[in-house]
Amino acid sequence: MKKVLKLILRTNVAGTTFSDYALVAQDISVGSELKMTRDPKNPHDANAIALTFNDVHVGWIPREKNEMLATMMDHGIQFKCVVNINNVTYTNPAKRLILGVWIIAGME
Repeated sequence: MKKVLKLILRTNVAGTTFSDYALVAQDISVGSELKMTRDPKNPHDANAIALTFNDVHVGWIPREKNEMLATMMDHGIQFKCVVNINNVTYTNPAKRLILGVWIIAGME
């Protein structure tokens, strides 16, 4: 039996300019997985979800999209976060890194 994944969100990554994204940007490719970690003690957002690649912080799920995911994560729901676009040359940092968040729905 294998895990069933369902795409529930496609989003940009917030805060790439305030993280260590530049250190690993060239290593992130389409299909790379980012780790999602709840950060409820974040002073700017109690629903914060940090994103890391190879243990390097690259940004956050945007504040306007994280409340439902944070609640689900707090209740043990698991997700897979996969990069759809990584374009380090975009002048708009909000469009440099685009990802899909997949819920792990169970077993098939």
